[in-house]
Amino acid sequence: MLEAGRTFSGRTLDASESGLSLVSPSPLPLGTPLKLGVADAVVLGEVCYCHIISADPFECATGVIIKYIIFGWNQFYDLVRSGCPSAVECVATEQVSPVLGESGIRNYAI
Repeated sequence: MLEAGRTFSGRTLDASESGLSLVSPSPLPLGTPLKLGVADAVVLGEVCYCHIISADPFECATGVIIKYIIFGWNQFYDLVRSGCPSAVECVATEQVSPVLGESGIRNYAI
């Protein structure tokens, strides 16, 4: 069983718009939250099944339900880590509702 916070490399067996199947070197309990680094994206998901597919080397097929996909993460992370002052620029704008004539939607952009 993998310990919390431990990382491992794996390979994808199958993927769909709602989930993926990957090979893990250890069994993962159902419901385990996962953060997967894929190219320039981070995929956040949860284990929905896990079963042994090989004893030597030990491998498990692990199903992951995708909850969120964050694109452009590596570029953002590199900018922030470099200390670039313009990497994070928060802009808050307020839109006035044309019907009510009052503040309505508030948009926050990073």
